[in-house]
Amino acid sequence: MKFNFIDLKSYEAHNACRTLRLISFAGALLSPIITFFWYPPSGYFATVSCIIYILIFSSLFILTIKNNFVKNNAAFFLISLYIITSGATIFFAYVNNFMDIQLWLISFLLLITTFSMNNTKFIKVYLATMLILTISVLYLLKDPIVSREKSIIILVIFIVVGYTNIKLRITYQNILKEKEEHYRGLVESSLIGVFIIKNKRLIYINPYLEHLLGYSLEDLQDIDVINLFHGDDELDVFNTLNSGPNKSLDDHYQFRIHNKYGDIIHVEISFAFLNDENSVSFIGTVLDITKQKKAEEQIRHMAYYDALTSLPNRHMLTDYLSQRIVMNKANNHRVAVIFIDLDRFKLINDTLGHNYGDKLLQETALRLKSCIGQNDIVSRYGGDEFVIIIDNTDENSVSQISNRIVSQFVNPFKLGSREVYTTPSIGISFYPEDGQDVDTLIKNADTAMYRAKDNGKNNYQFYTMMLNKEVSRKMDLQTSLRKALDKNEFVLHYQPQFDLKSGLVYGLEALLRWESPSNGLVSPLEFIPLCEETGLIISIGEWVIDAACRQNKIWKEAGYPFNHIAVNVSAIQLKHPGFYYMLTDTLKKLGMDPQHLVLEVTESVMQDLNTSVVINKLISSGIRVAIDDFGTGYSSLRLLKNVKPSIIKIDPSFTRDIIKNNDSLVILKHILNMGHELNCIIIAEGIEYEQQVSLLNKLGCDIGQGYLFSKPLPGESIKKFFDDKLLTHF
Repeated sequence: MKFNFIDLKSYEAHNACRTLRLISFAGALLSPIITFFWYPPSGYFATVSCIIYILIFSSLFILTIKNNFVKNNAAFFLISLYIITSGATIFFAYVNNFMDIQLWLISFLLLITTFSMNNTKFIKVYLATMLILTISVLYLLKDPIVSREKSIIILVIFIVVGYTNIKLRITYQNILKEKEEHYRGLVESSLIGVFIIKNKRLIYINPYLEHLLGYSLEDLQDIDVINLFHGDDELDVFNTLNSGPNKSLDDHYQFRIHNKYGDIIHVEISFAFLNDENSVSFIGTVLDITKQKKAEEQIRHMAYYDALTSLPNRHMLTDYLSQRIVMNKANNHRVAVIFIDLDRFKLINDTLGHNYGDKLLQETALRLKSCIGQNDIVSRYGGDEFVIIIDNTDENSVSQISNRIVSQFVNPFKLGSREVYTTPSIGISFYPEDGQDVDTLIKNADTAMYRAKDNGKNNYQFYTMMLNKEVSRKMDLQTSLRKALDKNEFVLHYQPQFDLKSGLVYGLEALLRWESPSNGLVSPLEFIPLCEETGLIISIGEWVIDAACRQNKIWKEAGYPFNHIAVNVSAIQLKHPGFYYMLTDTLKKLGMDPQHLVLEVTESVMQDLNTSVVINKLISSGIRVAIDDFGTGYSSLRLLKNVKPSIIKIDPSFTRDIIKNNDSLVILKHILNMGHELNCIIIAEGIEYEQQVSLLNKLGCDIGQGYLFSKPLPGESIKKFFDDKLLTHF
């Protein structure tokens, strides 16, 4: 059955009721006027008739306000009133000499009209016919008992009023029909679902909602509306449908519904209750928000999960750890934070490319997940850093997990056609002893991880308070380092190198010292690595070379008898693209002979092919190069093949042991013989005893350096040193 958005019968009844009310009021008001002032007085009969008219019209007026039956059937009462009034008019006007044929004709019309009260076309015909018949009767009859003119006027007024009312009703009905079609077009072409429910049964759904659900309205007739909703939402739907007519269109609800094919659809529903005295009815709209929900879920996943590894990201880690801290405050359980950093990841990423680096991170995520329990989480903290949270645990359990993690990295990672190796450095902190909040726990685990790296990598370390002090000092030193050069806090000390045969000064090694106002005299072993980590070694190294070369020029011009000044350089300096040009420009600017400068480079630095190229370029320009700490690397002999150094400096570990360790003596003898065969000058470092000097002389060592001869001296003490040495050799 076709559903009507506008109830035409109700509107027609309402309109007819208003018209009946108006006519009843007018009839009650005009009846005495017409009876006593329009027609001649006719005594008792006229008075009784007038009272009857007033009672009838007044009763109808009251019934149109109070009685629902009259309200709903006002059109019938209105047509009946027309018929009775027109019949009474004719009857009273021509009661004495009515013609039989006209009486039967009028009676027939009255009867037909009674059965056709809602047929407005027929009623119009009836009114017109009544007008013609009445006028013809008035003029055909010889002696009417009332004035023909007055009767005609009354009847014409009655018919005009009736016709106008019918005309208005027809116009109003047409307007309602147009609105009905308009509303239907809007609703049925809408891209939003529309439904009407009466007593928990659907009585209308628009085509869009039919398409969304996969059901037609007929299919839904025997289905309880609540059964269309997801089981978890049924209670909310039930409460909504039974909440009464106190809801408005501002009420929006998000539910999940099942369509005919079993798919779950996310919808947003708006309800508005309808005024219906006989049932609980309401209209609603349904908006499909499935795509929106999927987009929200995708955004949520992007916000809380790492796109590359699909692991929880830093935000989710922070939220989760915060919840664990709150929950474990009451039960005194411990929470472990395991911070993992991949060793050599940057080298793999830079060498093989980011695609291989990404694959390595993905494989790492899988291996880490296999090391933990179902109630633990592993997250990607950023870059090549991962964090694992273990709830309700202790050192024993965490050590087992950490060992499992280390063992997972023994096997290579297969990235396409390549195999790569990496190892984990792991730091561990515990709530509550190592921190009461997320930031502190992660920071302390990170600190422990760096200790693992310092201890050779591929191991795990627990956080301790001592580590925190070390890190705090390291940060203070890094901060002070950045200002030290501008504040002239760096100075050079010089340690003489002696010819073991003549006892004369051979050269001076420039050694950097940092006199920090806040930290005192800082050891080079402590601040040089920080310079390399922060990149400050470039600017500080330039200052060292410039200051040493200037001092060399001053002392040479003063006539001090020494061969060269030696300066230590790092791999970072040698790899810097401007290092070679900076060095040669400095020598040119000062007019210094390149032979008077020696660059000391460790074996580990020279193993890099790129730095070897730069070193050979420096040698070609006349600058001498010394291999420092020779004999400690695993490829010392190969270095002598790739680079032609001028000087070989024997590591102090060999010099210290030659007195007591015969093996060290044998190794030292072979190094000296090999170096002399390559035309290299041999310098033995770490000489502290006369016995060492005697043995080195016998073995043919050229130069000696150590505290036996002199400790490193500040620049201003060198003049006195040379003056003393001119008078006496060592």
